[in-house]
Amino acid sequence: MNSILTKEEKTFYNQQCRLTREICKMHLLYLDNIKKQISCLKFKERFEKTNPEFTAKRQLLEEKLQQNDSLIQIVLSNMSPKNAWIIEKTYLSNNYNSEWYLDYFSKTTFYKRKREAIKEFVDLYFSN
Repeated sequence: MNSILTKEEKTFYNQQCRLTREICKMHLLYLDNIKKQISCLKFKERFEKTNPEFTAKRQLLEEKLQQNDSLIQIVLSNMSPKNAWIIEKTYLSNNYNSEWYLDYFSKTTFYKRKREAIKEFVDLYFSN
C-alpha cells in the first residue's frame, strides 16, 4: 500500500508541475499579447493622429502592463522568497538554459526545493 501512495503522490506532483507550467505560460502569453496590442496602437497613433481613442487605449494597456496585481504576482508575493524565486526562474524567466539551477543548487537539492515551491504555488493559487 505504501508504494501505491508514493505512486499517487508522484502522479499528483506531476499534475501540479503541468498546472504550474501552464498557468505561467498563459501569464506570459497574456503579457505578450498586451505588448503586441500596445505596438499596434502606437503604429495606429502614428498614422491617425486625430484619433485620441488609440492613445487612451495604449495608455490603459501600458498601465496594465506595469501593474503587479495579477493573480500570479499576488501568489508570488505571498510565497516564501526562496520558493517564489524558484518559480520565477523556472517558469517565468526568459532564461533558456534549463540547467540554470546548477549555479545555485545540486540537482537533488533543486528538485527537492522545486517540489516545495510548486506545492506552495498551487496551494496559494487555489486559495485566493
